[in-house]
Amino acid sequence: MKDSPTSGSGRVTATCCEKYSPNPPPAPADPLANLGFDTDKLIYAGFLAIIVNVVVCVIATFLFRALKLADGVDITKTSEYFADRDDPRVRDLPEVVQ
Repeated sequence: MKDSPTSGSGRVTATCCEKYSPNPPPAPADPLANLGFDTDKLIYAGFLAIIVNVVVCVIATFLFRALKLADGVDITKTSEYFADRDDPRVRDLPEVVQ
């Protein structure tokens, strides 16, 4: 399954903010003071990434709907549903695939 364009743009946005920020990017748990806030509380980088992704997805959704772009189409072929059938680590989900 491919990444959605919005998750990719979220990563690009976060990477640009980190690269061009005067402060170094936060470690896995870094004080919010390193991001310019007047507090000693910690923030986790994963949480920050989720927030950036949600914001980008919401903005992109409103923008795409305002531009009246068509919804995406699932181009998955039926044969791809069974691509890993011979893999012993994969089990059938009969309630999903019939």
